[in-house]
Amino acid sequence: MADIDWLEKMQSTLTPARVAHSLGVAETGAELAAYYDEEPERARLAGIVHDLAREMRPADMLAEALMRKLPMERIERQAPVLLHGPIEASRLAEDGLRDPDILQAVRLHTTGAPGMGRLAQIIFLSDAIEPTREFPGVDELRAMAKDGLRVAVAACLRMQLVYLASQGHLIHPRAVATYNSFI
Repeated sequence: MADIDWLEKMQSTLTPARVAHSLGVAETGAELAAYYDEEPERARLAGIVHDLAREMRPADMLAEALMRKLPMERIERQAPVLLHGPIEASRLAEDGLRDPDILQAVRLHTTGAPGMGRLAQIIFLSDAIEPTREFPGVDELRAMAKDGLRVAVAACLRMQLVYLASQGHLIHPRAVATYNSFI
């Protein structure tokens, strides 16, 4: 499976804005992977494929998650967009991608998980700080990204949790557990 196949799939599946985001995650991930002694090409591939299911309709996400027998908590039924990572990881495995770290990174890039591996941490952080992202505090997160991976992931989670709570959004229990495991 060459990257170009995934690039073509991404470009034919996603809107131009989501393609730009995914390419940003791929490049940011590759840079952070090199910095943290991980393989940049694995991070690049994880970034390219991480959002392939992101633009599905919510009802279709629920249906596909049920069909694939993916574990779902109440929150995913209420906010199906949280399923796009697990759905895509399942699809990638079905398509022959066998790298467990890439599959984990794709599966967990939205909520994280306690004990997630370094590649998953890199993609989780890259998803938040890639160049097209603009939100209060993103520049501070970008600066922290090379101060220590766990520190930066914890800061990213803290920002996400504060934002979600301030907007009255549901918060996935796994995101809270992830934050607690990183501090």
